[in-house]
Amino acid sequence: MLKIIRITGKSMEPLYRDGDYALLWTARTRRVRPRHIVAVRHPTLGLIFKRVERITDSGHIEVRGLHPHSTDSRSFGALPPDLIAGKALIGIRARHG
Repeated sequence: MLKIIRITGKSMEPLYRDGDYALLWTARTRRVRPRHIVAVRHPTLGLIFKRVERITDSGHIEVRGLHPHSTDSRSFGALPPDLIAGKALIGIRARHG
């Protein structure tokens, strides 16, 4: 299945900016690899959009934002793969300014 989400925040700049959109592939999303861009249902932060940094030995994913001040696995740890909501296929640039 496909889903379009709106990006909020600056954690994925410069690749995705606040207000941009991403087309997600939501079927069989457990098969992600490092460098894939994913949407994850974080238990307290809600839907977050990050890059997969690595897969741990237990199969959990470590995610990172591209912005130096991003909140990501460096602060909340690795996440179970069942929290992955989708994998980004393309970005859709919003008109800015």
